[in-house]
This record gives sequence, C-alpha cells and structure tokens, in this order.
Amino acid sequence: MKPAGLIARIAVTAILTTVTVTAFCQKNLLPGTVITAGGDTLAGQIDYRNWGANPDRVRFTDAGGNIWVFTPAEVKWFTVKDEVYVGAVVNTENSPSDLGSLQMLPDYKLDVDTVFLQAIFEGDRSLYFLKNRTGCNNFYIGDNHGYELLLYKKYMAIAGGQQIVAEVKGYINQLLDYFDNNEALSAEIGRTGYDWGSLERLFRHYYSLTSDGSSFSKKSEKVVVKPAVFAGLSLTTIILRSDYYSYLELPDYKTSADFCGGIAVDLVFPRNLRKWSFNNELQWSSWGVSGQSFASSQDGNITYKNDYDLSMSYINLNSMLRYNYPAGSFIIFVNAGISNGFAVGSTNVMVEELTEYTITERATDSYVKDMRMYKQSLLLGSGIRYGKFFIEYRHEWGSGITINTAIFSSSRINTVWLGYTF
Repeated sequence: MKPAGLIARIAVTAILTTVTVTAFCQKNLLPGTVITAGGDTLAGQIDYRNWGANPDRVRFTDAGGNIWVFTPAEVKWFTVKDEVYVGAVVNTENSPSDLGSLQMLPDYKLDVDTVFLQAIFEGDRSLYFLKNRTGCNNFYIGDNHGYELLLYKKYMAIAGGQQIVAEVKGYINQLLDYFDNNEALSAEIGRTGYDWGSLERLFRHYYSLTSDGSSFSKKSEKVVVKPAVFAGLSLTTIILRSDYYSYLELPDYKTSADFCGGIAVDLVFPRNLRKWSFNNELQWSSWGVSGQSFASSQDGNITYKNDYDLSMSYINLNSMLRYNYPAGSFIIFVNAGISNGFAVGSTNVMVEELTEYTITERATDSYVKDMRMYKQSLLLGSGIRYGKFFIEYRHEWGSGITINTAIFSSSRINTVWLGYTF
C-alpha cells in the first residue's frame, strides 16, 4: 500500500472512531424545569437533544446530582431551552403518508398512546405537535379538558379511471369550531395546510386580533444556508490495464499532485441539534501523468519506446449528506455522497518509436482510446471545523477514465483542503 493511501485510511479511521465515541458519551445538559404528574416542581438540568421526533423519555438531573428518567405518564409539563412539552394520553393518526405507501381507504387509523406533545402555542387557544412512533406528524388543539387530535389523512382514490391523491381534512371544521367561527379567520382556516408553518401562521393571526397574547409560542425552525469556499491538494492515482493495448501496462503511473478548490453551500437541517446537513459543491479538479516506457526483444534487436502525456481537468458537482458532532470548541463531521464530473480540458497523446535493427518508425496517436468525458464517483470524507474555518480529508472512488471495454481503468483520489464558511 502506498504511504498516501495508508495515511488516508488511518485519518478516516481515527476521525470516525472519535465521532462514534463522542456520539454515545456526550450529553447536552441545559437548565430545565419539570412539573411531575403529582404536581411537584423540579428545577435542574435536562439532557436536551433538540429532538427530531418527540422524545419518549427525558433525563433530568437535580441540584444534588441525582438522575431521573421521566416518561410522559410521570410528567405533566417540562421546559428546556425554548421548548415546552406536556405529558398526555391522546389519539394518534398512524396512516402512512409517503406517496408510495398511501392506502386506498379514507378511514382514519387511530391509536391511543401516552406521549410528550411539543407546544407550539399555549394560551386561550393552544396548539401542539407530535411526530409519533410511526413517523407521522400529528397536530393537537388544547383546552382545560385535554388535547384533541386535528384529523387529517392522505389516501389514494380513483377519479376518471385514474389513481389520484385525495385528502380528508377533518381539521378544517375542528378549527372553525375551536375559533368560534371567527369571521376574520374563516377564509384563512379554509386555506390552512396540515403542517407546522401553516398552522403557526393561523394561530399568530388569531393572537394578533386579541388583546391577550399567548403565554408561550414556538417558532418553526428553518433550514440554515451556509456558503463556503475551499482549496487544497489532491493526490490522484490512475490504474490502467489491458490485454489488447498492452503498452498501457508498461509504465508505473506516478501519483499526480494538483490544486483543487471550489465553492459550497451547506443546507443545515433543523432539529437534532442541527447535526445533519446536505452539502453541495461546485469543484475544480485536475490530474496529469506523463513519462516514458520501454520494451525490447530478448536479443535486443527490436526496441519499443513510448512517450505519453495524459491529463484531465473537471468541473465537479458534489452532493453529500453530512453529520456534524460538537466536541468542545470543535465540530467533527463526516460526509458521504456522489460526484458528477464534466471534463473541461484534456491531453491524451503518445509518441511511439519502434526500432527494428537499424530502421526506426515513429507515430503519434491517442494514448488511451475513447476517453470518458463524464465521470461519476463515490465520496467519503471527514474533517474538523473550528469557528468559520474547517479542514477536510476526502477519498474518491472514480468510474475510470475510458469507456473502452478492452481497457480496465479506475481512479483513486485523496484530497485535503482548507475551507472558510461565511
């Protein structure tokens, strides 16, 4: 194994191990308050996870260092950071909502569960949210008597001989009743979708019309866009094998060291402490190898010499899913995805010289037949971020540099770069 490849594998292993260990060991304790089902108020610290789905238990540490794990049945209410949750026994709607899994029946699929509902608004009109155990989004209205599920379902129906996506919007009439058929809200209620943003806007409109504001409100979290620039060094190894074009196997192709760089946009998803993001890059890369190869007959009367020059330049569109994990002042990240590369420049030439006794013939030709002008690659990388600066190592497995089936080709690229996030 070449030193560059060994170092790359050691670096990836070390960073992935660090991420795994910290992911299982690190806690995120923040000041919080719990009101138990018995009415006791406890102040201390809550292990806050910025939950993507509503938690089924919460870990609480009191002033004496005692750790309590509460389930929804044991808690009336708790708050941490800018979030409020209530323990409740509610109906949940569990019909699949993915397009490929929709049912043909419009009937609701209801189950009873004991859960933590996340408060969006609390006041004389309250709104709550639950991502339930099956991943379905449920919304609830609340009053002194409990919590009522806002009913909604998507299903498949037949219209005009074709399948269409239909909706049962029971929540529309529920909201009209809940707001006492308020004329100022009726038209908006009819347009309100079954999602956090639409329902949040409706309730904000209601509170703008009343003298009493809500006692609590939680704004929906948005995707954060983080542009960046990066530049560094790429080490490219080319492999060529062919029984038909035997001259391709004569050289020992050296690793090509080249500049690479580009711009990126990281789309950081809400919830889960913003650990997940989708990174998109526009990247310049290139590589080049050149040299000379020799061969001769056993008696030395026939000699073959080949001078070759081979290079490619690409504009790459890279898309990767990224996991970020905080470790003190640093953020460790790993990412994986695909790259689509479009050749914007190339050199592909060889000069062959065949000498038989005293007669020498020279010819110029392309070194690799049928060069690939579009490539696809798999990407795996890891790095560390400090403030706005980051350094990343990445390994790329390429699809090869030729489409000629008589030639086996592949490329392995190890890249290290420094970047800056705006």
